[in-house]
Amino acid sequence: MGSQLHLSDPQAAAVRADAVEQRDLLVAELESFCDLHSNISLQKSSSGGLGDDDSEKLVHLGAEVFAKARVHDPKTVFMYVGLGFYVQCSLDESLKLAEDNIQRLQQKKALLDQFLQGDF
Repeated sequence: MGSQLHLSDPQAAAVRADAVEQRDLLVAELESFCDLHSNISLQKSSSGGLGDDDSEKLVHLGAEVFAKARVHDPKTVFMYVGLGFYVQCSLDESLKLAEDNIQRLQQKKALLDQFLQGDF
């Protein structure tokens, strides 16, 4: 049995609205990491895409805008790790980072779901 939060109705509504907003942001981030994992897995498994030649790819620039780019080393990627920093890693390392982030976000989502259901 979880502990109950005793707040006035307006306070409870504000806390709930904030939790719903956090959950929505979390779900979007989770979907983004799932897409990343899928794309890296596809890149890793594509037999023609891992050659040493300068293969041409579509690169997502943001806001659903893409550009053609030549990929000089398709065996490594740069992953954002926070605070404006990126780390260069192999496809295997990037898959592991994506999996770790997916697991962390799923745990946070489960806690928020539990809170929103009143079982916290």
